[in-house]
Amino acid sequence: MIIDELPLLELFHRLQEAGLPLGIDEYHLLLRSLQAGFGLPNRAALARLCCNLWVKSAEEKQIFDYHFEQVMQKPVSQSKAVVFTSITEVEQQKVTPRLIRYGALGGIVVLILGSVLMVQSFNNNQQKPTPASSSTPTPTPTSSSTPTPTPTSSSTPTPTPTKTFTPSPTPTQIPTPIPTPIISDNFFTSENFLLILITLVLGSVMLLSRISRAKRRKLADKFSTQPNQNRKITTLPAQLNKRETDEIQIAQTLRKAVTKQGFLLNTNYLPVTRRQMKQSWRYLRRLVREGLAVELDVEATVNEIGRQGMLLEPVFVSPRVNRIKLILLMDRDGSMVPFHSLSQRLAQTALQGSGLNQVKIYYFHNCPTGYLYHDPTHVEAEPVSKVFQQLHSQCTSVLIFSDGGAACGRWNRERIELTAEFLQQLRQQVRYLAWLNPMPRYRWQGTTAGEIACMLPMFEFNRRGLDDAIAVLRGKTN
Repeated sequence: MIIDELPLLELFHRLQEAGLPLGIDEYHLLLRSLQAGFGLPNRAALARLCCNLWVKSAEEKQIFDYHFEQVMQKPVSQSKAVVFTSITEVEQQKVTPRLIRYGALGGIVVLILGSVLMVQSFNNNQQKPTPASSSTPTPTPTSSSTPTPTPTSSSTPTPTPTKTFTPSPTPTQIPTPIPTPIISDNFFTSENFLLILITLVLGSVMLLSRISRAKRRKLADKFSTQPNQNRKITTLPAQLNKRETDEIQIAQTLRKAVTKQGFLLNTNYLPVTRRQMKQSWRYLRRLVREGLAVELDVEATVNEIGRQGMLLEPVFVSPRVNRIKLILLMDRDGSMVPFHSLSQRLAQTALQGSGLNQVKIYYFHNCPTGYLYHDPTHVEAEPVSKVFQQLHSQCTSVLIFSDGGAACGRWNRERIELTAEFLQQLRQQVRYLAWLNPMPRYRWQGTTAGEIACMLPMFEFNRRGLDDAIAVLRGKTN
């Protein structure tokens, strides 16, 4: 039987949902026991190991048997498929957001570059000079002068030179060549840019979707097409793979426990867990021998053999029976409203799973004067004197759960006097009495709780305080 092939996670979650007080420590303990070699020979051995570690009462045993049969009826391949599916889902959850981020960044970069190029193209088109229209050149007159003759010595007057203006020939009009269209000047227009951007964005989206689909298909094929014999993990000695296997199993447990919102839904935020309360209640015992003598007294039988020289008749004694009777007095409402869940858990664990046969719970407000109530809403009342008549001094232990005024931080003389009067009457009926205070000890000073703590043993409500209070109720300490 290979540990990795066992559907332990599914069984663990089923039992948690059914109400068993199981945590990571209990699951870790089971893994360590399996790696040490316990519970591996067959299915019955595994069931016994889980019962010894997780089950503490007959009711929990019935719940465990039902879910164990339901889980173990499934083939191993289904349980492995569940693990592989969860791994695939986790990988997909890691890959998809990353692709979306990359795609968004790529789209933003493309839009920015496209916008810059569009602006530059628009500016270039605005700054390009327009070609000047061709005009006919104006003819300019040219002056032609007659050369002056060389003067002679005769007396003939010298003629004055005359200038004649001859117009220059009109230049012929040269036709303006028609420019050929240049593709680079008109290509980067707004329409072309829009088409380019749309094409790039659509191409990026299609590429990302294909990549994501290919990764999902690759991960699915990796676990679906792999042969079963290749999926088996070779078991190493416990000393080598102990820590690695534990970390993997715990990580898978935490991964399944995390909800879609990304946080753990856990109610074990109280100072004492449900399991710890049940464990502490089991120490509250006062054993008395009652009934028929059906239990063998080994020591007396051995002594009888020493005196007689042979075994003539074994010595029997009556079995031990837990005859303790627990009375819980719960302070309700007012300053105790924040501690209702804690008081409810204390009462539930005392009634179920504690091994106590006689448990009675009464409620009061601030100080138990006049009446005690059977329900938290203070409807079913019973006089205090009648409750005192039902108490047995040798077998009854009383545990009071109240803040004693420490939650408000006040000092009330009237409450101190009424509490002292009630405790005096209660001590006349019972011998073992203790007080549990949900407020820390440093908050008792200067309040009514500090004065009450001088009248009887008062303990802070944590694991050690609960154990000390139960020790007082057993009569071990004063």
